[in-house]
Amino acid sequence: MTPQAVNIITRTFRALLIAAVPALGACSSAADAPDMPAGDTAPACSIGLYVRLGDGEPASRTTPDDGSYAPGTTGENYIDLDGDTPDMRLYAFTTDNRLIREFDSPEITPTSSSPTSKTYELKFNVDRDFYDSYSGKSFKIMMLANWRRYPDSSKLVPGTTTIDDITTAAEATSDIRGFGGCPGPYITGEQRIPMFGIAQYDKITLVPNMLVMLGDLHLLRAYAKIEVYDDAASDDTLTGVSLTRHNVRSAMAPQGVYHQDDYVKHSYNDDYAATLTVPDASETSDALAMVRDSVSGHFIVYVPEYRNTGRTESEHARLLLHYKFGEDFYADFKYYQNPAPGSAVGDAFDIRRNYWYKYEIKRNGTTIQLTADVLPYGTVKLEPSFGLD
Repeated sequence: MTPQAVNIITRTFRALLIAAVPALGACSSAADAPDMPAGDTAPACSIGLYVRLGDGEPASRTTPDDGSYAPGTTGENYIDLDGDTPDMRLYAFTTDNRLIREFDSPEITPTSSSPTSKTYELKFNVDRDFYDSYSGKSFKIMMLANWRRYPDSSKLVPGTTTIDDITTAAEATSDIRGFGGCPGPYITGEQRIPMFGIAQYDKITLVPNMLVMLGDLHLLRAYAKIEVYDDAASDDTLTGVSLTRHNVRSAMAPQGVYHQDDYVKHSYNDDYAATLTVPDASETSDALAMVRDSVSGHFIVYVPEYRNTGRTESEHARLLLHYKFGEDFYADFKYYQNPAPGSAVGDAFDIRRNYWYKYEIKRNGTTIQLTADVLPYGTVKLEPSFGLD
């Protein structure tokens, strides 16, 4: 039976706050900082933080004008920090985006665990050269997580290698087919979501033989989450949902992002990733069947970014809704009501990394109503490591 067009009622789509947030703060003032002893070869100081991953489910699906951010599930927040080779890297850059150093062999200690969360303590040594060159000055920190493959450290050249050299390298893309297809409805350790974040820290006072805290660092997930489910008052039941077009490769870091201000707006309605980064030769027109969550009954999938804007309708990604009793319908990624600033009703929008698209479908006879929410993900705080919880 030929799928029908959908007369859809939609709520305003709101952009997402970035995925995970390490929070650090200075532990000592410049007046208190002792001089580095002459000839001291020990680390000048260390950077330490608690990594708290997994905060449970959001309490409500309603998106208020200013409200709570959805914390994300344990799998969506998961970073593989276990074992001898944790799946993360941390780099320091100058303010003009040239490599200072890679932080080697972080000390990672699990401090607590529950069914929905884990807490780790991370410490990174700062050596004498870094202390002499950057105490009281500004620099950037870039964190990559769940990339599985990273640039060869031996080929990174301080003063020469740039942020773009790392984030746009051929290996800085992941082919989700290598992880058993598009992950969903559950994120497993093998399907963990790549993350990226960068922040600039201005005029930081480094303190010899002490722990120095830097400030916030926000991580972006590389995938979007799409979730589709029946309204409780629907007369018919969804038996399947397919995504008509999607990308199979994802850029693990967004291009053109060199500062937290490029994607952190500190506003519930404005926080989002400003850029769309789609690797070449990544698109497929093969339909992707979304998998039903055995607990909630919702159809869920995690997919790379997809460009709908500036393309013909036949090239757009759409949702094909299959029903138990009635005809199939299409739902589109476009504004039916309340368009974003600069857009109009009927305009398509892109599927962006770190967005959560929630479609609640109500079918009564031949009429379809759809309520669409995008809930911001909440922060995962990496708190100062003072030895106190």
